[in-house]
Amino acid sequence: MPNVRLPKQLLYSQLRQGQRTCGGQRKCFKDTLKANIKKCGIDIINWEKLAQDRATWRCLVREGTSYFKENRLALEAEKWQKREEMKQYRKIHGPTLPLATICSVYQRVCGSRIGLFSHQQIHLQP
Repeated sequence: MPNVRLPKQLLYSQLRQGQRTCGGQRKCFKDTLKANIKKCGIDIINWEKLAQDRATWRCLVREGTSYFKENRLALEAEKWQKREEMKQYRKIHGPTLPLATICSVYQRVCGSRIGLFSHQQIHLQP
């Protein structure tokens, strides 16, 4: 592929100027593409050679996307099962919040320590 073609420029270009952002870099198109290829179970090192044969590449992409979809559905089912188990546990045992998140004056249950702090700042001022 010639160097002037847009796909090649997207995959192999580098920024000429600019600064690094605080908190890490934004992912560029190439990084996102490689992450998705890895999630699909395609070899990241040889993906360019594999993509040169269109028929083989199409087959790999179809298999990879079905593999990715199966894994994603399995993870979602596992998360759903854990949520259902937690719902059943809470029905039997009640909420599992620490005592530090319950207001000592109003007996209000806050979802977090910062929520309790905000509640106390508003309602317990002299």
